[in-house]
Amino acid sequence: MAGDNAAALDRVSGEGLRENQPEQALEVVSPWPGPPDPELLLAAAGDLEAACGRLQGLLQNRLDNGQRFRVLKQLARVLDRLERYSEVFTHLHRAAGLSLELPSVQAQDHSLIPGLIESYHETLDADVLARCARMGHPREFPPPVFLVGFPGSGARLVQEALDARPDVLVADEPDLISRLWRRIDPDPRRVPARLARMGCDEITSLRRAYWEYWREYHGGLPEGKLPVDKTVMNCIHLGLINCLFPDGKVVFMVRDPRDIMLECFLGSLEPSPETVHLFSWVGAAAYYRLVMEWWWVLRQRLTLTWTELRYEDAVLHFDETFRWLSAFLGLEEGRSQAGFSSGQVPLLPDQGSVGRWRCYLDEFISVRHLLADQIDEYGWRG
Repeated sequence: MAGDNAAALDRVSGEGLRENQPEQALEVVSPWPGPPDPELLLAAAGDLEAACGRLQGLLQNRLDNGQRFRVLKQLARVLDRLERYSEVFTHLHRAAGLSLELPSVQAQDHSLIPGLIESYHETLDADVLARCARMGHPREFPPPVFLVGFPGSGARLVQEALDARPDVLVADEPDLISRLWRRIDPDPRRVPARLARMGCDEITSLRRAYWEYWREYHGGLPEGKLPVDKTVMNCIHLGLINCLFPDGKVVFMVRDPRDIMLECFLGSLEPSPETVHLFSWVGAAAYYRLVMEWWWVLRQRLTLTWTELRYEDAVLHFDETFRWLSAFLGLEEGRSQAGFSSGQVPLLPDQGSVGRWRCYLDEFISVRHLLADQIDEYGWRG
């Protein structure tokens, strides 16, 4: 529950501070157990300059590591909004150092996801995926669309656009695929080998389990609507997804990795095996490279239909980009009374969200070598 409270504070008070809306920022809860901290509420509720002073004042108090971590992150976000860029990373790096001492971070298995990716890489080759694609599976419902990408790549913008359509049903981070691989084997590293040996009956059983999990999450099944599973870190599990849903579709979000890095490091993600590497600057860059290199290998093996969607295109050319996405998903405008329109997205990012990394040029010197291949692959401008 404490983790949920912390996430709520970061989301709600962060939005209030970002938009300088004190009335919204007041709707926060404490990031640690117990009643809300009145000073933290005041810090979140004031204007940006006042909030900065309050948060700096909080750092003079006796705080445990978890509390100090949260305040440092919040202060960095306020300074970023104040365009005091030279001060931001001082606090972010201090928070990163503290994160190493947080029990919730220490409890994570840092080797789990890199080991799982290696196992997927070695086991789920093109022949295995093609064999699964040849199996006949009952189609009780339309095959789901999986909206994936690295954290901070802009999947939420696409989710909000899809949510505006009456013929689409989006599940937001429902953890359905992770539940499936835990069902296959308690040790995730053994999942790829188990999956590679499965026959049609076992695959069909897992497909049915997926829809049961969907029913539990949404309280029903996607009757007459296109189901979209938006779980960004499912990008790791796309080989498994291809085995279960070779008739499905994947939308993989891509974005300038420098903006992704900045968004991840400014944020406060809940510690998990999928996010634990994002708590350090260099570690986040190395993790991004690992995930993207796996994607580049996997996209040559997939038998399902996939596409990449650039966040920058969605922000700078919204209507055109989402008309293209509508066609890719089979959501022809005639099927719905409402297609995609930028006016339907409540929090459409402004163009300033593109290329924000340039405010922190010096910080990227230490990770340039880790991001160079991805920058070159997609032609991101330097």
